[in-house]
Amino acid sequence: MQIINKDITKHYHLLSSNIKKIFSENAIIIDIETTGFSSKFSSIYLIGMIYKQADNIILTQLFCDSLDDEKECLLNFFNLLKAQKEKNDSIKLITFNGDHFDIPFIKQRAENYFEESFINSTFNHSIFSYDIFKKISKLKSFFNLENYKQKTVENFLGINRIDTYNGGELIDVYKNYVVDPSNSSEQLELLLQHNHDDVIYLLSLLDIISYEYILTGEYTLSNVEQNTYLDINNTQQIELFFTLKNNFIVPNTINYRYHNIYLKFNNNQTTIRVPVYCGVLKHFYSDYKNYYFLENDGYAIHSSLASFLPSDKRKKATARTAYQLKEGIFLPTFNDDFEYTFKHDYDSNTTYFLTDANFFSNYDCLCKYVYHITKSICSELKIN
Repeated sequence: MQIINKDITKHYHLLSSNIKKIFSENAIIIDIETTGFSSKFSSIYLIGMIYKQADNIILTQLFCDSLDDEKECLLNFFNLLKAQKEKNDSIKLITFNGDHFDIPFIKQRAENYFEESFINSTFNHSIFSYDIFKKISKLKSFFNLENYKQKTVENFLGINRIDTYNGGELIDVYKNYVVDPSNSSEQLELLLQHNHDDVIYLLSLLDIISYEYILTGEYTLSNVEQNTYLDINNTQQIELFFTLKNNFIVPNTINYRYHNIYLKFNNNQTTIRVPVYCGVLKHFYSDYKNYYFLENDGYAIHSSLASFLPSDKRKKATARTAYQLKEGIFLPTFNDDFEYTFKHDYDSNTTYFLTDANFFSNYDCLCKYVYHITKSICSELKIN
């Protein structure tokens, strides 16, 4: 078995600030190469890792010169995890589709050599998975990529590497290598280089998580502006532009529509365009059975007040007619953060809350509204 260590600190310093924030002291990137897709019938022949060692960034490859080296390879991997756990309270295991492939494969292969208690103690609660594929899969409607394979995500980030072989094709290269390792230096170089590139570019893929960080609150509201325009019916409309300063610089510009608002993620800034409604809306009472509808006036009043009116002036309200009319300036809402909401009609999907002059001049209120928007998006996309 071979253990190849490479100091990639200089390469690491060239990467974005996003990556340095996400790749924390307790992070380990892993990628495995196997002789097939079934952990029951196939073996691991190479494990690539990137981790921090003091002030350096180290890339380690555990390579099996023969299939008999698998146990030693796994033991070295477990020992490295243990050493990292001793320096940190927990380990963040960064993979691409590792929850589905790499981690279950490692555990399954380890069962052939080690006691279950040993495996469980290695992968205990202090090790948590950080699967990039799993994270960006939740953002499919956000990125709208052709697919979410590692190469596709790399292309989105501007990483255009050329692989002579893919992982599946390298299985035969490895099988040829183990026949005569001493005369297969070219094949060894191919196998190591492919895995080396996989883990190196997996580190670069962390850039794509920057969008999630912004949606979950890594921003500062820096400006709010009002804009007026004429719609297709030549009617004047008002909209608000919220400008956010991103704590993470996004690698690509993304335009995203969420209901009736538009977001633009661009470099170190995110803009949210929100329509303002000026006019009359209805607040519908959930306890409609306690209300009477006044047909001449076009709104409902509580039964305690309706009792003073002649019976021909009032009518038992239904869910559709138990409403209060309100004229004012409204902004759209997207969850139940606002208890008192308004709609155009009973069947309308869009709800609003009533604002006033104090709202637009209160920085804290504006920040809470932006948070309301981003929290709602996260909820819909199932981002924790």
